[in-house]
Amino acid sequence: MKRVYKLVPRWSAQQLAILEDLAFHTTKLYNIANHLCREVGFRSYVKLEKELKSNWHREYLHSHTYQHCLKMVEQNWKSYFAASKDFKKNPQKYRGTPQPPGYKHGARRKNEIIFTNFAIRVQENVLKLSLSKKMQERHRVDCFSIVTHPGNLPIDVSALQQIRLQWRNRIRTWEMVMIYQKEEKKLPATFTNLMSIDLGVNNLAAVTFLEGDDTYLINGRPLKTKNSYYNKEIARLTSIAMKQTGKREDFVRTHRIRSLQGKRNRYVQNFLHQASRKIVDLALKHHIQIPHARFVDLITYTAKLLGITVVKQNEAYTSGCSALDEEKISKKAYASKRRIHRGLFLFNAGFKINADGNGSLNILRRYLNGKGSPVLIQSARDNGCLKHPKCILVV
Repeated sequence: MKRVYKLVPRWSAQQLAILEDLAFHTTKLYNIANHLCREVGFRSYVKLEKELKSNWHREYLHSHTYQHCLKMVEQNWKSYFAASKDFKKNPQKYRGTPQPPGYKHGARRKNEIIFTNFAIRVQENVLKLSLSKKMQERHRVDCFSIVTHPGNLPIDVSALQQIRLQWRNRIRTWEMVMIYQKEEKKLPATFTNLMSIDLGVNNLAAVTFLEGDDTYLINGRPLKTKNSYYNKEIARLTSIAMKQTGKREDFVRTHRIRSLQGKRNRYVQNFLHQASRKIVDLALKHHIQIPHARFVDLITYTAKLLGITVVKQNEAYTSGCSALDEEKISKKAYASKRRIHRGLFLFNAGFKINADGNGSLNILRRYLNGKGSPVLIQSARDNGCLKHPKCILVV
């Protein structure tokens, strides 16, 4: 499986100069190739490569960087054709008519710089990206060097397949995207348990099992609080900036606003990554083969790396039907009033369970479709009560 690791290095003045030079030539080359496709007609990568073989921008780009720039033009046009074809069949899926690929902008929409594994090498903790002879002479370097610290880089650099340097206009800096290969594992045949996950807001995830009477709740309040803080602060700063400009059309996001937006996005992404890792760790601990329910993509690919199969399940009416009473999950049995204060669900026998845990059990029951019953349900009937959920904090 291909995985991605992103980071924003502290670029030196020389590194920034090289990046800007490379971005200028790859952006111009992309626009020239795109112009040919827009004005003359679509060209494949092979045809573009032949027609632009003598273009002077090519001299400043490494062969692999040059080739991937033209391949990107071809890929974008093929995506446009596929979207246009699908639009005719399913126009409701789109906000508007798909448009041909636009041009890149030298300041705001710089084209990404791509290095393949043939242009990447590592020597004594230094990542070296190959440059063309023209660029080497111009900047008096033999390659584009990035010092790496193995302890701070949680990937195997020997497995790198691509490095993409992308301009992030919101934070006004270059981001390094490292694409690498990681082998998927195979689980033992003894892993036959099932996990059900119901995602929410205050409880980011409620986890129950087919075999086992434990219930876990992933606390989502820190994420909710932090996101609310960033949104309010961004709104406050936006209001100030709007008053300073006077006109809405003259408004430009300040450095502080862009910085907060970047921090919020990185915090949310990091929180979800850590939460997905904790859920998959629970799956391994309980010998899970098929976790299912409302999954996010982060959980999906993290689970897949460890050989855990992911199944998405329809959750209609699961929140208002009684799992311990084994009611049929349907509109007829659905009763939202049984979800009472403090996120509790009231069963027919009179005792209460965490409402998200009840929803998770019902998702599991819907998946089983009468072919079995979670151990937690039988345990509650035998003991007359449920074990308290274990709350997991994401740090």
